Amino acid sequence: MDPSTHVAEDNRLRTLIGNLLESESMSDVDFLVDQPPRRFPCHKLVLGLGSQVFKAMFYGKIREQDEIRVPDVSQEGFSIMLRQVTDFLLLMRQILIVPTFKSSL
Repeated sequence: MDPSTHVAEDNRLRTLIGNLLESESMSDVDFLVDQPPRRFPCHKLVLGLGSQVFKAMFYGKIREQDEIRVPDVSQEGFSIMLRQVTDFLLLMRQILIVPTFKSSL
């Protein structure tokens, strides 16, 4: 697979994950952030894959509820954190999946 195909696939994946962040479609947890609270619908699986903290929150022994209040974080800061988690997932794809696929050719 040539490099331009990888770039196109990464862009497509980034768009898909970005759309998940901005959509309530299939969301299974809500964060109520800042005061007054703004609702951020999120996806436990995406957050859990991108962060050990979220993995423990959603899949550990003491699981969080489906609505989580985060009053002491700004809405902008929370949005940035969500983007960092999804960027980490894309980076892991490049590090782990792409070289494995290339070596199998």
